[in-house]
Amino acid sequence: MQQQANANTFRSLAEPLARELVEALDIEHRREIDYMYQEQLQLRTELQRVVELMQKEIVPRERLMHEMIENMQKSYEAATAHMHASLTDHINKSKDKTGQSISQRQQLVDPLREMENELNRIAKLLSHGPVAPEIRGWKPSSPPAGRPGPGGTASPTGYGGSPMGYPGGTGSPYPAFGSGVRFGN
Repeated sequence: MQQQANANTFRSLAEPLARELVEALDIEHRREIDYMYQEQLQLRTELQRVVELMQKEIVPRERLMHEMIENMQKSYEAATAHMHASLTDHINKSKDKTGQSISQRQQLVDPLREMENELNRIAKLLSHGPVAPEIRGWKPSSPPAGRPGPGGTASPTGYGGSPMGYPGGTGSPYPAFGSGVRFGN
C-alpha cells in the first residue's frame, strides 16, 4: 500500500512538471517557426532586390559592353581587310587571331544568356508567395513585406544581413535567448 502511495505522490508531482515542459516546448517551437518564417521573408525580399538590381542595371551594362566589343571586332576586321592589300603575309597571321577573337566573343555571349535565363527563373520563383508552415492556429507575427516600389532596390529595413543583427546580438529575435536560457547542452 505504501508503494502505491509513493507512486501516486510521484505522479501528482510529475504531471504538472510534464505539462509545464510541454508548454515550454510548444512556446519554443512557435518562436522557431516565427523566426524561420521572418527569415524566409527577409531572404526573399533581399533576393528579389538583387534580381531587380541585376536585371535593371547589370544586364543592360553587360549588353552594352558586348555591343562595344562587337563594334570593336568589326573595326578590327575592317582594318585587317585594308592591310590585306599591302601585306598578304600579315593577313595570314591575323586570320588565326580573328578566329580566336570570334570564338572568345561567342563564348562571352553564352554566359550573358545563361545569366538572363537564371535571373528570369529566379524572378518567376519569387512571383509565388512565401511558404507558410501548415500548423493549425499558426499565424505570422507580421504581414509579409511587399516588393520595393518602382526603382527601389534598398535592403529591407532593420535587416542587418545576419542573425546577429537582432537586438542584443544574440542571433535570435527573442530576448530570452540572450539571457542565458538554454535547452539541451
